[in-house]
Amino acid sequence: MNQIIFKIFIYWLISSVVLSGGVFALWGAHDALSCLAGEIVVGFNLLALIWAWQRIFSGKGLALAGGVIVFKYAILIASIYWLITQEKVSAFGFLIGCGVLILVMGAVAYDYKKSYKNS
Repeated sequence: MNQIIFKIFIYWLISSVVLSGGVFALWGAHDALSCLAGEIVVGFNLLALIWAWQRIFSGKGLALAGGVIVFKYAILIASIYWLITQEKVSAFGFLIGCGVLILVMGAVAYDYKKSYKNS
């Protein structure tokens, strides 16, 4: 399972750099930093979700994992609300950064399909 986490991290890192660079080239530094903030929030959210699901599937600490999932969403919603209402980030750039999750999951699914065909 750690190999999957490493692959997801690499895909997330590459997608984040490409997406932030594209946003910087098209809309400037403020939107690029907002995009990076969205990518970081989504990245930590994804890592917490992977950790919780690993614990659930292994049968260890079901209550803890369930609590982490609920707490994770509360933190996610609160951080997004705070960042956007305090105008710390551009909502446009932040939402583009959150879109990195779609790119990462697409890359992971493609990699899984490719490795499944080869085996």
